[in-house]
Amino acid sequence: MSKSNQENKETELYKFMEALSKDSDIPLSDILKMVDEKLDEITEVMEDLQAISEAEEEMRKVPETIDISVNDINTKLNNNLDYYKEQLEGVDTILCITRGGMVFASILAYKLGIKNIININVSSYTDENKQEELRIGKLSKKDIKRLNNANRFVLIDDIIDSGNTIIAVTNYLDDTVTPEALKNATSFVVVNKWEIYNEHLSLFDYVGDDRWVIFEWDK
Repeated sequence: MSKSNQENKETELYKFMEALSKDSDIPLSDILKMVDEKLDEITEVMEDLQAISEAEEEMRKVPETIDISVNDINTKLNNNLDYYKEQLEGVDTILCITRGGMVFASILAYKLGIKNIININVSSYTDENKQEELRIGKLSKKDIKRLNNANRFVLIDDIIDSGNTIIAVTNYLDDTVTPEALKNATSFVVVNKWEIYNEHLSLFDYVGDDRWVIFEWDK
């Protein structure tokens, strides 16, 4: 609090005490004495209230969404590129869940020099942002052959939330490609919010965070 504000508060307090004295039988000097004796306690209470108010204000500043930009993705990849190259060693094919994984798949393909990208269409969210029954577009015979002939492939998506999408795609792949192709395959998502998704890769982990994730390309 500034000096001028402090002086104004003291003036207002004095006027209040003066008015209180006029409305009671207690002399102003006695009221001021009682206030002076309790001043430290009053100050402490006021400081506590101020701290609580500031804490509540900070809580109100917490964003209601998690915003992920292309720059965020590039920065995270560049800062940990050696690690991701090691984890994705031997990967020569990307299986991209569209449309969510398309941007990330493109960025990763450039970073790792991967030219073989296959798209698999999965519809999982309605306009009201509620999970609906999954619909998986079947891969062509040519794409299935490319996966089977790949040295190693990685499944790419933007987010794993409930795990329904990745489970559905994995089940589909179990019935579609050879066990040998699946053996060394892995998955990589931008944001992980699924607590049991711990065997594969993610750029950002927000397990237990109920905020809605908004990617730059969704805006």
